[in-house]
Amino acid sequence: MPREPDSVINLHWHRLRKEATMLTEHPRDAEDIMLQMRRMLPAEGQLVQRLRALQQTAATIRKQTIARISELLQAYETLTTKMKHKALRELAAQCHDLKFDDKVQQLESAVMANEKRIHELLSRAQNELAAHRFDVVYEVFKAAEKLQKHNTQLFSLMDRTEKKLLEASHAAAKSVQEVIQTGK
Repeated sequence: MPREPDSVINLHWHRLRKEATMLTEHPRDAEDIMLQMRRMLPAEGQLVQRLRALQQTAATIRKQTIARISELLQAYETLTTKMKHKALRELAAQCHDLKFDDKVQQLESAVMANEKRIHELLSRAQNELAAHRFDVVYEVFKAAEKLQKHNTQLFSLMDRTEKKLLEASHAAAKSVQEVIQTGK
């Protein structure tokens, strides 16, 4: 599902907060406002789905990295001394690539916290609207807008992390093949 640009989302939040200030005069609009809020926040589970896709990519790359390390180790004895040094540097780079797992774990923690916060804000907004505490609803919307900005950053970070993972994997595969081919 494509994400809207930040400027469009900000405009929607501004309009929604403005409508929330008028709920005292138009309480019938509460249901519509709640529906709009649900649409503007990522659907529950959307962040998790994106994270799972990133984790699958990371797992695939991890397996490929381990296979390349194994391939380098098998070819190591047949390499010249100069190529052995290059192979060792390549092994170090391959091990460094495996540190992307730390980044993915950090993202997982942030995603889970945001998913929980989305659920809490939606529940709180629903409860405040039902209780006709419209002044509190405005504050809930401000918190939701702030959370949405964080969600957008998480999506971008996941996209960048996946891109870096793929680039590192392709570069490493090419480098390993060069070491093996030129070293024989």
